[in-house]
Amino acid sequence: MTPTDAITLKINSYMDTLNDAVKVPDFSITTGEDELNDLNRRVMSVSMTDNRGFEADQVVISVDDTDGEVQLPKRGTKLAVSMGWKGEALIYKGLYIVDEISHKGPPDRLDITASSADFRAEFNVKREVSWHDVTVGRVVSAIAHRYGLKAQISEMLMDIEIDHADQTQESDMSFLTR
Repeated sequence: MTPTDAITLKINSYMDTLNDAVKVPDFSITTGEDELNDLNRRVMSVSMTDNRGFEADQVVISVDDTDGEVQLPKRGTKLAVSMGWKGEALIYKGLYIVDEISHKGPPDRLDITASSADFRAEFNVKREVSWHDVTVGRVVSAIAHRYGLKAQISEMLMDIEIDHADQTQESDMSFLTR
């Protein structure tokens, strides 16, 4: 073995040890079955916010657009996001709907903001509803059913009686949180 081969072998051994010790983040962003290969290659960062309660989770994908050639997903596009570590199975983090695309720079960077639920239309509709002689559980279930969702409510709250409550020019989300 030549001295160069011995040094190369040592360097490769060191790099293998380093790769085992240091985890490198990895991700995948797809629209349905299509992986967004060009977009994925240009990603500078992916940040995810896991919100509590009625606020939608959010993902922000920052993309390098110094050449102005990025093919962006349209507003309303559904993105499936998976995250994890290189060399390991990625963990599916959910389906996100593109809400907004903004430009920053220089250098040119595009931020794609997507939410886990589409709060752009239906959830923000102002309604006029009067609730009489119902339980909190019944109100929550009725509103959840309107959106094709399954109600989740604690046993402590579900049987609380409501004599009368008016939802006057108020969205369902606003009404549920007051």
